[in-house]
Amino acid sequence: MIDKKQDKKAYAHAEKAYMQGTLFPYIKVGMQKVNLTPTVNIVNGEKVTTPNAPVYIYDTSGPFSDPNMEIDLKKGLPRMRESWIIGRGDVEKLPSITSEYGKMRRDDKSLDHLRFEHIALPYRAKAGKAITQMAYAKAGIVTPEMEYVAIRENMNCRELGIDTFITPEFVRDEIAAGRAVLPANINHPESEPMIIGRNFLVKINTNIGNSATTSSIDEEVEKAVWSCKWGGDTLMDLSTGDNIHETREWIVRNCPVPVGTVPIYQALEKVNGKVENLNWEIYKDTLIEQCEQGVDYFTIHAGIRRQNVHLADKRLCGIVSRGGSIMSKWCLVHDKESFLYEHFDDILEICREYGKFMGELGVPVYYYEDAATSEERKSLPKIRKGQYEGLEEKMKDPAWKPDEGPSSFNAKSGATVTGVRFPLVAFNVNLQTKDLDIGKKIVKAVRAVTGGYQCVRAIALVLEDRDGIVQVSMNLTNYEKTPIHRVFETIKSEASQYGVGVVDCDLVGPVPVYALQDVLKFYLRTHNFKIEQLYM
Repeated sequence: MIDKKQDKKAYAHAEKAYMQGTLFPYIKVGMQKVNLTPTVNIVNGEKVTTPNAPVYIYDTSGPFSDPNMEIDLKKGLPRMRESWIIGRGDVEKLPSITSEYGKMRRDDKSLDHLRFEHIALPYRAKAGKAITQMAYAKAGIVTPEMEYVAIRENMNCRELGIDTFITPEFVRDEIAAGRAVLPANINHPESEPMIIGRNFLVKINTNIGNSATTSSIDEEVEKAVWSCKWGGDTLMDLSTGDNIHETREWIVRNCPVPVGTVPIYQALEKVNGKVENLNWEIYKDTLIEQCEQGVDYFTIHAGIRRQNVHLADKRLCGIVSRGGSIMSKWCLVHDKESFLYEHFDDILEICREYGKFMGELGVPVYYYEDAATSEERKSLPKIRKGQYEGLEEKMKDPAWKPDEGPSSFNAKSGATVTGVRFPLVAFNVNLQTKDLDIGKKIVKAVRAVTGGYQCVRAIALVLEDRDGIVQVSMNLTNYEKTPIHRVFETIKSEASQYGVGVVDCDLVGPVPVYALQDVLKFYLRTHNFKIEQLYM
C-alpha cells in the first residue's frame, strides 16, 4: 500500500487542505495546497525576498492523502454526502436490496469470507421525485454538489486575484443545458462531487478490473486507491472474473471518485459466458443491482442493431468494442433485433417520467407520436396549432387538457411537447416555376391532411434566394410507409400537369441509410442489392 513517509519526502511543499463552501458552509473541499518558495530579487545590492501565496491544486485522492484521517478499508471511506442526500427529503431507504442476483449473492453463506462487512441498505427516490443533479439543475436548484465542484474547478482563483466565471450558478446552468454531467449516485455517498463538460477541466478516466485468470479483491481495491492517489478523476470497474458483485462493493465503498461499469460484462458472466443465453431481464436486473451498490455511470451498448451488424465485416479491425461484439453475436445467434434497442416501451416510460417531472414544476406537458395518450395527439402540428399566442384559449377546451402538469395557462412557461417518433426525413423538391399557387396544389396532392400520403407533412414556399422558385418542403415521418422515391414521383407527375418540371431536391440534415436503400433499388433497378454493399 501507500508509503506515507515516501509521500511526504516526494512532496515536501504540498499538504492536504480544505476549502469551505459559501452557500453551504458545511462543505469541505479537499485540495492539495502547494506552498511556494519566496521570490528573491536584488535591490540596491541587497537580497529581498517576497512571500508567494500558496496554490491550491485539484485533488482526486480524497481522504487517502489526509494524514489526519485513519483509513480502514474494511470499513470503507466516510459517507460524506449522505447527510446532503437525506437532507433534501426526496429519498427513502429501501428495506432490502431488490436485485434478484444481489439477493442470491447476499444469501450465499459460502461468500461470507469475501463480503464487505458494512453494507448499507440502498436509497431510492420517493414516488414522483426526480433526484438527479440534472433534475435539480432544471428546477433551478443549486445543490451542495454544485458548489463543491465550482470550488474544485476554480482552484483558489479568486484568492489569487484571478477572475473566474465558474460559480455554483454557472455549474447549475451548464448541467441544466446538457453541456455538463455530475455523476453522483445517492448510493455512493463516499464520492466527492466532480463534473465533466466542455467548460470545465479535462478529466481522466482509469480502467481496472479482475479477469478469469488473475487478481483478487485486495488487488483491485489497491488499484482503485492508486488510481485516485495519482489523479484519476473517474474509475471504471471492468471486472470479468470471479466474484464481480463482491469486488465492486469493496471498490465503491473505498472510492472517493465516481465509479462506472459496463453492465453487459457482468450480465455475460451470469450466463457463464454464453452470449445466446443473455436476455433483457438479466441485463435489467444487472442495472438494478449495480445502481443499488452505488455505480455512478454506465456504458450501455445500445447502438448496434441486427440490420447493421454486417457493416463491420469488411472493416480491418471488425468490431473493436467488446460490448458491441457481445450484442452483435446475440443478434446473429437469435436473428433478432438487439434487446436493448427493442425495449421501446422502456424508452417511452423514461420519456413519460421526464414529462411528469416537468409537470411537477408547473409546466403543462403534451405527449406526441408514439408517446401520445390519444390518436388526436399523435400529430405534433395539431398540438402546436395556434402556437403560443393561441395556447391560453386552447387549454380551456377539456379535449386539450395537458397530459401532465397544470391545466391553466402559464404565460412564463407556455407548454412543453415531448415524445418518441420514427426517424424523420426532411425532403424538399424545388420546382421550375415561380407560381406559388401551383406549389400549393401539388402540396395538397401529397400531404396527409389533404388526402395524400399518410406520412407526409408539406407546405409550399417561395425561395427568394433562388430567384423566387417554388419549393415543396416536406417532412417524411415514416420512410418505410412512405418512401422518398414514391413522393418524388408523385410530385413530378402532379407538376407535369401544369407544365412544370423539377429543378433539384434537398435532403436536409441526417438521413437514415435505409431510407436511401429503396431509392437506389427503384432508380437503378438493382438486383438483390443489400445495404451492406455501401461503404465509406
